[in-house]
Amino acid sequence: MFAPSQRTKSLIYEQALSHVYEFDYAGLAVVHLTRKTPCRDGSFRDEPRASAMITRCGNVAIRPHFTYLGPFAKNGLAAFQAESGASGYIDISGSIIIETKFSYCGDFGDKAFAIVAVKNDQYAVRSANENKYGVIDDKGIVVIEPEHAFIESPDENGISKIKAGPYGHSPTKGLINMKTGRVIAEPIYGEIYSRPGSKTYIVKRYDGKYGLIDDSGRMLFEPQFDEISSFDKRYGIYVSKVGEKYGLINDSGQILFAAKLDEIGGFTDNGLAYVRLGDKYGLIDYRGNLVMKIKYGGRYSFWGQKLWRKLER
Repeated sequence: MFAPSQRTKSLIYEQALSHVYEFDYAGLAVVHLTRKTPCRDGSFRDEPRASAMITRCGNVAIRPHFTYLGPFAKNGLAAFQAESGASGYIDISGSIIIETKFSYCGDFGDKAFAIVAVKNDQYAVRSANENKYGVIDDKGIVVIEPEHAFIESPDENGISKIKAGPYGHSPTKGLINMKTGRVIAEPIYGEIYSRPGSKTYIVKRYDGKYGLIDDSGRMLFEPQFDEISSFDKRYGIYVSKVGEKYGLINDSGQILFAAKLDEIGGFTDNGLAYVRLGDKYGLIDYRGNLVMKIKYGGRYSFWGQKLWRKLER
């Protein structure tokens, strides 16, 4: 349990530690400070005051001169926000390294790029808080101009979704590689979906057609399907839909089975799934091969490599 030292207590005056965060790459922890403010009814409320950084010994490393501080990243930079609302980055000595010209600064973490935002004066009348988001490197150089409506935090592949479009309209969506700072899919799609354990992304055009793109930006399938769903990360396969028929595709860009089935069940650990065409059932494997012809009159379940129930003709 962390306990602040007397030195910490003396340096933060009468303010209270409202939260102590985990220690970062520099061995420092961000602390948020509050001050008791009297209310009309005689009670007190905690009012956010400032952020500081402390060492593992409880000593103050960065004094509470900022309204917000983020953790130090691997590159030795931490985001901050000044009382004016402007944001930038400091080093471990507290010196400003990237000047306060942003309205928002995200953390670098272990990446070479960070998400930043600037106020969009074009929409200042409509919304004083309207931001446009971009990306900078650890030298403060803008690598993606702040022209996007939003940039999400990166996923497990280091890929972020970006949104573009005028204020008050449904944004179009794209993808950016936060490891390289490169846009791998221009923001032209209505929706983009990711699946845990996959390096591919489902893209949906505004006409309702679905396609598939990988994390390098290679288009595996142009938007042509009415649906892409049910990703199985064990085998890297999706269920595709064209009209009312279903098929199988994989995350390498191959059509394993054309969309002509009425139903495809979930795959088991033995790599098999039941399929249905009309009122007849069969078996398909994860490579798209029919291992039992579609001619049986019931749905069948399997356990390991053995039939759990007998097939009924």
